[in-house]
Amino acid sequence: MHIRNTHPNTHIIGIDLGAECMFAAVAYNPDDPAHLQTLAVRTKSITEPERLFRSWLQLTKPERLVGIERQCTKSADDGWPAFMKAFVIAYDELHCHYGGKCYMKRSWDAAKAKQGEMDRALEGLVRMVGETMGNKLPDKKKVIVAIGLGEFETTNSRHIGFTRYLIRKLKPLGYTIVGVDEYYTSQKCPCCGGYVERQAMRRLYCRQDHLWFHRDVLAAENMVNILLSFLDTGQRPEYLLPPRRPMVKKSRGTR
Repeated sequence: MHIRNTHPNTHIIGIDLGAECMFAAVAYNPDDPAHLQTLAVRTKSITEPERLFRSWLQLTKPERLVGIERQCTKSADDGWPAFMKAFVIAYDELHCHYGGKCYMKRSWDAAKAKQGEMDRALEGLVRMVGETMGNKLPDKKKVIVAIGLGEFETTNSRHIGFTRYLIRKLKPLGYTIVGVDEYYTSQKCPCCGGYVERQAMRRLYCRQDHLWFHRDVLAAENMVNILLSFLDTGQRPEYLLPPRRPMVKKSRGTR
């Protein structure tokens, strides 16, 4: 499905936050509209520093400290007085371990490594539109980043954290960041507008166009189409509009 673009200087990046992938991105270049660039960043690459830090912590934590941590839990039978007594006794030893130089250094290294992985992901993102991190956009260049407004289990999820980091890094550089409703974006083909078939957990197939899609990449490409349609007509593409509910006439009540 071709959508006419009336804004030739606008680059668009569609981002879908997924489970297997931290995010999948599709970039639209007005100079080459027929060629879309794709980028998928696996969740494992972002979470690997945290996993290595937790593994190190479990291997190096003294067995006695493990027992102390188990005792410092409030149970319904013991009540708060017993909990506070156990906590006060164990506080000094726990503080000595978690406030030590070795733990603090490892924790700092893990946080910096995670930030480095997110910076690498953002660098790959902006390179899709011919830019680099740290440089502001030229005055004549406009880049819109469309992020899917999916539902996540908690506000502290990795996806929420990454989205906040992306906004904090890209917005000062002149990028326009908008949220997009994900309705139908992972269910319909961006080429023909028809429904796709789920062949595997993350693999989708369009029988009409004989095309295979990764679920997250499919959603990101549909978000690009949504932005192009908004720039052109001010609304979503017709194939991504929610179905209209039939009007129900209210019957007059009898007095």
